Amino acid sequence: IVSSINEGVQECKSESNEGDTHNLITIHNNIKSRQIRRISKEEFITTFPARAHLNIFTPKEATPRLRGMIVEYFKNEFILYYYMDMTTALQMNDHQVNVFKIDIDGIIE
Repeated sequence: IVSSINEGVQECKSESNEGDTHNLITIHNNIKSRQIRRISKEEFITTFPARAHLNIFTPKEATPRLRGMIVEYFKNEFILYYYMDMTTALQMNDHQVNVFKIDIDGIIE
């Protein structure tokens, strides 16, 4: 994922102590180094139960863009969107979706 976001990545190093939930990742590329620190992690709780259709909003232009960034083959954008939607529902139902609060170079997102 990191290399998809920043194609110039040369090195990515993670530093954490055992049991430390505040991981520090330093990303080095040709332009600059960035430090990313995880502040918190909590389970994503839905307002409504996850169902088998329309679980996530994806802008129309995002699916073809994502399709061009991934290695896995999907016949078309509709099939990729459907796959993401269905697997997201399964992950929400299995309590596998988390919200991360992160600090990127001193900016908390």
